[in-house]
Amino acid sequence: MEEIDDGTLHLRMEEVEVRHASVIEHLTVHEEWAKATGLADIRTGQALWDSRADFFPHLRFLDRVEEDLMRLHHYWLAPVKDLLLGLDASMNARDTRKSPEPAWHTRVTPESETRKRLCGFTDLDGMTRVFDLHARMTPNAGRLHFRLCREDGTAVIAYIGRKIQS
Repeated sequence: MEEIDDGTLHLRMEEVEVRHASVIEHLTVHEEWAKATGLADIRTGQALWDSRADFFPHLRFLDRVEEDLMRLHHYWLAPVKDLLLGLDASMNARDTRKSPEPAWHTRVTPESETRKRLCGFTDLDGMTRVFDLHARMTPNAGRLHFRLCREDGTAVIAYIGRKIQS
């Protein structure tokens, strides 16, 4: 029912889609939407760091990324959340039988050969590795650097911030 200009009530019929989960299989259909809904409440880099395991189960983070998130410019918080959500969804849907890389939900590119030397970070196991895959954040020249971990099907996040300079 809706009230029209003269104050009378009018029955308006409209077809709408409603998200629902009446059986277990429906949960996976709405998983990305549910994650994004809760993620909207995250307002600081610290809160994002603290809730990373809840929102991004297919991503792992180097400890150094906590500091990156603490220094994150306020205008990058939403783009970073979107990038992480897209990377997590990409890793979740990954089918290594079809391709060694997932179908990316965001634009991902490797660094050029000349810039790869700037992308070395101490990995979770203490080894130094090149994290040359990156996604871009706007405004300005923001980057999120990561590597694929083929052993467990995750992506390891190494750096979030301004484009790495030499």
